[in-house]
Amino acid sequence: MELLKVKKREIVGKKVSQIRENNGIPAVIYGQGIKSMNLTVEYIPFEKVYKKAGNSTLINLKIDNEEIPVLIHQISYNAISGKIEHIDFYKIKYGQKLITNVELNFVGESKAVKELGGILVIKIREIEVKCLPKDLINEIKIDLSSLKNFDDVIHVKSLKVPNTIKIINRPEAVIASISKPRIEEEKKVIEEEKDKTQIEELKDKAKKGEKEEQMSDEQKNKSEKK
Repeated sequence: MELLKVKKREIVGKKVSQIRENNGIPAVIYGQGIKSMNLTVEYIPFEKVYKKAGNSTLINLKIDNEEIPVLIHQISYNAISGKIEHIDFYKIKYGQKLITNVELNFVGESKAVKELGGILVIKIREIEVKCLPKDLINEIKIDLSSLKNFDDVIHVKSLKVPNTIKIINRPEAVIASISKPRIEEEKKVIEEEKDKTQIEELKDKAKKGEKEEQMSDEQKNKSEKK
């Protein structure tokens, strides 16, 4: 398990900008059996740990001489610079189930994309799960090679996870699908418009023919009366 050293933080409010200026990140820890505590994390060590652990792998926070098992629960980023501005750590209890998100790792290549020119549409990138901390997994792999045609879809219910993990998302929720190329869609729209136009033209011709026939009948009736 990855170990991350952190320090207790007294600075709060607007003054936390001083921490960021010194390559630190303001953080907080809360969760099961612990009182909320403000922390300071060094930027580079955290990046290294986060790269390995992600959001769904337990890490140990070392505060003074105590090691606390946590999840990296939430990360806030600066909208302009993209740098990390704040971190929430969630303390867990080993014998108590938790609910968290597990990232989906998309692997393989879709035949519908490679050979048919389709566009891959990913709707879900994380899955919500419930399990004991010891059973938590880092990621769930999704094989895109199963998407061979435009009608193929990957649902939540098709995910394979250990029996010790319960998926909370709706089974019928769509994770990934393939949409037709824009050109094909545009062609389809054009063809539909052509069909509509042709139908309207036929209707107009039919109406015109009916009017001409009616006028011809009226002229005949007038001639007969004379």
